[in-house]
Amino acid sequence: MSKQKRLAKNFVASRMKEIVSVPIIWHVPHALEQKYCELDLRVAELLNLKVQCSYLFDVSQSRNITADENEAQPAKPSINQAAEADVTEQWFKNPSTVLKLDISLNNLESLMVGDLEAFAELRSLDASLNNIAQFSGILSCPQLTSLCLAYNNIASLPLDSLAQCKYLYNLDLGSNQISDLSKFPNLTKLERLNVSHNILKSLDGLQALRSLKKLFSNDNQLENVVSLSACVSLQQVDLSRNEIPLIHDLVEVFKHLPQMQQLNVDGNPVCSDNIKLQAEVVEYTTVTLLDGVNIGSLKDQFSTLPMSKPPPADEPLKSTLKQAVREAMWHNLKAQEKKHNSNLRYMHKKLLNMLVDMDEFREQTEVDTEAWCSYIDTLSAEELNGLSVSKIRALALAAPDGSIMGIDDKIARKRPPRRK
Repeated sequence: MSKQKRLAKNFVASRMKEIVSVPIIWHVPHALEQKYCELDLRVAELLNLKVQCSYLFDVSQSRNITADENEAQPAKPSINQAAEADVTEQWFKNPSTVLKLDISLNNLESLMVGDLEAFAELRSLDASLNNIAQFSGILSCPQLTSLCLAYNNIASLPLDSLAQCKYLYNLDLGSNQISDLSKFPNLTKLERLNVSHNILKSLDGLQALRSLKKLFSNDNQLENVVSLSACVSLQQVDLSRNEIPLIHDLVEVFKHLPQMQQLNVDGNPVCSDNIKLQAEVVEYTTVTLLDGVNIGSLKDQFSTLPMSKPPPADEPLKSTLKQAVREAMWHNLKAQEKKHNSNLRYMHKKLLNMLVDMDEFREQTEVDTEAWCSYIDTLSAEELNGLSVSKIRALALAAPDGSIMGIDDKIARKRPPRRK
């Protein structure tokens, strides 16, 4: 997988598509006058974007799409095809017109400074399902509004580079190895953040995200979420499958968030007394949907409950048994999710290996084809008389042991060796 083969320009051109309607939230100047595009390079066997698409980065290179060596020249295009080619040619000459880039499902290990410099006006980047550990290269894309880096190997954040993305409103860092957010930059536009399936024990660092509306931090190791009390715009929070123990501490945070509507905390120790949890969430917060259950209509019901009434004698045992069931189910779910994520990464690598195998087979086929053509040039007139189209096809596609019926032994002995 170490070979960094340059992607053919025709291939890259075929992956470019016009963005018919540029989202207003992207704040693109002259959006109605300029033709902008998106570039889809999913499953393109990318190891290094700048090396394999060098013609998009080096302004001194010819940007003629059909100028690649060893590429077949296309037939004369129709008027519509010519017009489309002209537009694509303009995108090649000015890759800053690429506003959306998808490089997911590749084998990238990093996005370093310079790797994205050709896409200075990029608004949306999806680099999920790679092996990325560092992504300081986003420094070249200060206009980014959406960044997806889920399912990578990220353990730490390039804080200085991330801080330059002042217009970022959607950031997906799910399914990585992040353990610390304490120096998370103040992204004043950020409205949606996904840090689920990491190894976080705290959300310290998110206090400054005053515009944050949706937070997905499920499947971590969180014990408290006091940092969220300053995120006054929060409306939806998923804290499921963490280690939050106390109802009082949880409610104390969310009672200071006036816009909260949806809260997920299932799979936490705090759910051991679900009735009390629902009662306090209803009484002290604005949450209307708790763990998928509509609790908005329960306010009057809980306000009349005799909370001081002592529990039945068998209630402690029941609570213990319920907690045991919840813990067993939670651990089973965590194990299944770990297996699921492992399988997903395995399939990702398997897919990339299959693409490499196909590429190697394609190259070997080209070598074999040239060898056969050279072989045919060596045949005498007598040997040619013993061949036909069907026989030469059969001979070329013969099994490695050379077992073919109806081919002269002398001719068979001269044929090029079969690839293994």
